[in-house]
Amino acid sequence: MKRAGWFVALALALHAEAAQAFVRTHVDPTDNSSPCLFWGRRTVPYHLNSQGMTHGDNDAGFEALRLSLQQWTDVDCSDFTYQDDGFNDDRLVGFNRALLNQPMLVRDVSPFNDILFRDKNCPDVVPANDACSDTANNDCMNVYDCWDYGSGVIALTTTTYNFETGEIFDADIELNEAEFPFTTADPWPDGGNICGEPGVDPNDCVGTDLRNTVTHESGHMLGLGHSADPTATMFASANTGETSKRSLAQDDINGICAIYPPNQPPVTCGDAPPTNKGCGCGSADGAALLPLGVLAFFAKRRKR
Repeated sequence: MKRAGWFVALALALHAEAAQAFVRTHVDPTDNSSPCLFWGRRTVPYHLNSQGMTHGDNDAGFEALRLSLQQWTDVDCSDFTYQDDGFNDDRLVGFNRALLNQPMLVRDVSPFNDILFRDKNCPDVVPANDACSDTANNDCMNVYDCWDYGSGVIALTTTTYNFETGEIFDADIELNEAEFPFTTADPWPDGGNICGEPGVDPNDCVGTDLRNTVTHESGHMLGLGHSADPTATMFASANTGETSKRSLAQDDINGICAIYPPNQPPVTCGDAPPTNKGCGCGSADGAALLPLGVLAFFAKRRKR
């Protein structure tokens, strides 16, 4: 049985490969010769969690999420497509642990690829010494429906993949609403409606922009890491009021088209062919969007 890993990135930037700024995510983030992550399919479904946001207009929030993933679908030089499969009540990220001992995983056939908001910090709700925080579990976010990755991280994508080939089976996005009240308003032409500034209507301001965040995270979903290009959507940090990541830069476009050229198999790294085999899940590593100026790093999912 092939192994799979969880990739839950916490990274400022990876080293750019020669002659390009975009970066592909590797199975081993410390080894650029290891397989890169990729989807074996070209149409990847996703589900919006029906609970939506605790703060703000949910209709506007759901539309912002859809527009974020549509950015990658609309790229002309690739036939990769994100498909909106509607709403889901599932609050879990990663594979269902009850299925791990079975030879085939449900999400290998029909990935959930959930996008959900977490509005509580795990340290505030998880009892001391709870087993969910043990290294063998690391599952407090699922047990208590809470944010478990640090207050300075805006959003995080958990990717389950085949550790031997890099083929992705499932990818889920969590949004840290416990610390960041996401906004959906458009910026004014003069950029004067930054949340918190004097005289700015809190109902028509740009703070942690939802589309800015999720367009970035959905790049992680398809196999891109953090770009060294500061103008790219896949650059690792975002400032309050920033909306530039809503639209892809040429570097981002080069990245998706390098992985998924139209009418051709996905481009893998090394000698890693696509596979449709089942897997068993292993340990988690880490990818996230951070506030500007916060240094991030690769780390195992932390144990409290």
